[in-house]
Amino acid sequence: MDFSRRDILKMGALVIVWLGLGGLGRYLVKKLRPNDAPDAQPEEPGLGEDEQEQQPPSKGEPSPRQEQYEEEEELPTWLRPLGTTGAMVSLFGLGGGGIVAHAHRKDEALQLIRRALDLGVNFIDTAPTYGSSEQHIGEALHDRRSEVILATKTLDRSYDETMRLFERSLENLRTSYIDLYQIHGLRDEEDAREAIRPGGAVRALRELKEEGVVRFVGITGHRHPTALRYVLQHEDFDCVLIPLNPAEVHFQSFKGQFLDDVSARGMGIVAMKVAAYGRLLGDTGGFPMQQLLQYVCSLPISTAILGLSSVEELEENVRLCRNFTPYSMEEMANLEQLAKDIQETANFFKTEW
Repeated sequence: MDFSRRDILKMGALVIVWLGLGGLGRYLVKKLRPNDAPDAQPEEPGLGEDEQEQQPPSKGEPSPRQEQYEEEEELPTWLRPLGTTGAMVSLFGLGGGGIVAHAHRKDEALQLIRRALDLGVNFIDTAPTYGSSEQHIGEALHDRRSEVILATKTLDRSYDETMRLFERSLENLRTSYIDLYQIHGLRDEEDAREAIRPGGAVRALRELKEEGVVRFVGITGHRHPTALRYVLQHEDFDCVLIPLNPAEVHFQSFKGQFLDDVSARGMGIVAMKVAAYGRLLGDTGGFPMQQLLQYVCSLPISTAILGLSSVEELEENVRLCRNFTPYSMEEMANLEQLAKDIQETANFFKTEW
């Protein structure tokens, strides 16, 4: 019998985690049973009853919330296509940073995530490196998984470790599939070459998508667009996660050097670093959040993600995105000019990370 690399990795994890529960035995029976057995049904091992029933929507299949909007014959203005994937995402997306990542703030994190769902936020982005973010999101979504486009990442560049990280993310997030799986934080061309080599992370993403446990694949980067551009010369992806804000344009600009290209490709574009970790806000940067969100939402993005510190911040940001009106090109240029003097401080993530 032929086993895929992902099957072998699963079995290794199951020996440790599920042996006492009988999960390994059930899984091996499923794998060793002939394919033509009349009662053979696919089952994701190690998940609870609710999770075993999860099935990833087919490409372009609407979520229950999207069907509700279509029945009303008018989509809210804050829903946008996630590129050409067929999925629709809220203009504001919840980032896995902020209180969502803090283990000691679990109750607040769960409240924030569930409140986001109640407000119609249907895009959540996280990563294994964001503290307790995956675990908190998994717990909050255990009975609401179908309401969101769930994104996470691999920081590793190898095939084997990416597969291991993926299985761990499934366990943390209490799900049997990931909507958007991304290669995290590509730094330069050398880093990009490592990811696309024959034994690299790109191969893992391709196989996971072919297996149907990942719906869409993406790349992310915040240092320089060169790394992402290099990868896209060799591989196709559904989505990209990049920094966008008024100061970003003045140094190694993703807006100036990359945004038009990926938009023309039909990729889903997720904006991050909208407020440069607060360095563009208030006394430090002088910009109110309304201007920063209005700026980034005026670009051809699918959604903008932010990590938050309170439910009040969440509600305010959702309100701003729901009532957003686009800036003119002149207004965009004016904001960029205002941010020029603080661009070095605001672009710290391009040089220090």
